[in-house]
Amino acid sequence: MAKKATLGEIDGFKNVADEIRKAKLNKAELVERIMNKQLAPFHRTVETLKDKEVFELKVNPEDHDYWMEWGVKFIQKNSDNPTHKDRKNAEIEMSWISTCYGLKAKEETSVV
Repeated sequence: MAKKATLGEIDGFKNVADEIRKAKLNKAELVERIMNKQLAPFHRTVETLKDKEVFELKVNPEDHDYWMEWGVKFIQKNSDNPTHKDRKNAEIEMSWISTCYGLKAKEETSVV
C-alpha cells in the first residue's frame, strides 16, 4: 500500500495560484474543489470516493489546519458570492464546509 502523502508534499498544493481560474465558482464547484484538495493525499477525489470510505479516512491536525487556511484563501479568491471576499465570512463558510463535508482530524492522545 502506498504511503499517504502529507498536504505539503503534494505538487502545487502550497501554490494557491495554481487553483485560481478567471471564472468565479458557484457553491457546488467551490465545495468540490476544496474537498478534492483534502482528499488528494489519499489519491481520491469526490468522484472516486466510495460510499463509507469518507468515515474511515482521517487527517492529522496539522494537515487539517493547513487545509482550513488554504480553503479560506481559496474561497476569498474564487467564490461567486461577494460577501466571501471578507476574511471573516470566508472563515465561516470554510467552517461549514469542514463540518458538513470535511474529513475528521485524528484526535491527539496525550501520554500521562
